[in-house]
Amino acid sequence: MGSIIFEREMQNEVRDDATAIIKMGWIQRCKSLPIEKQAAEDLQRRELLPEIPEHIVKVVGAIDPAEKTKEHNDFTGKSVHLVSNLGNRYFVYLGNDKLTTDQNKKDVMAIHERYKLSICYFETNQAYSLFKEIQRVSDVPLKEMVTSKDKLQRLTSVSPQFENGKVYFHESIPEALFNEAVDQLTTNAPPHDDLRDAIVLGIEEAVVGKKAAVFGI
Repeated sequence: MGSIIFEREMQNEVRDDATAIIKMGWIQRCKSLPIEKQAAEDLQRRELLPEIPEHIVKVVGAIDPAEKTKEHNDFTGKSVHLVSNLGNRYFVYLGNDKLTTDQNKKDVMAIHERYKLSICYFETNQAYSLFKEIQRVSDVPLKEMVTSKDKLQRLTSVSPQFENGKVYFHESIPEALFNEAVDQLTTNAPPHDDLRDAIVLGIEEAVVGKKAAVFGI
């Protein structure tokens, strides 16, 4: 059988760049970020530029939650990235913690307060009550996502974004979190994948369309 099918069966491989859906060489760090649209327009006028410089058009959050916090339960993965007019995606925040429901609620609200999210994709496969509670008490622009259980297919669907150099991770992301994200992204079946799921969730609907990313919405 093919390597990907074999991994789906075994779900226990270490990183192998030859068979990895996302390759190590596709992961990019960045030091700078696009500017706000108004600043870009002002710069274009001031410098008489033929085109408006790269600028932010959307701020996307994504939450892959776990309601319980026992040792055997998953972490809650969170991500925030900026989408530019050129279609580039700049991740500026990653989170991967074991939190209580109340802590998760407060954390999501704090993330929105800090980054002013345009939209926040929220996987409700296992935490619908948390989704509804955040909706009830806040103005976080949540969008419910019931995602496919085929995680390798989801990873494959966003891999062209990485291969084509459209995804960046800002240097402000702590090294430990960045390394964990790289490990999860470049290992087809890692022991934990919540951080990877939050990154994929933030990208997939815009890239592959609703039908390929979600079911039952």
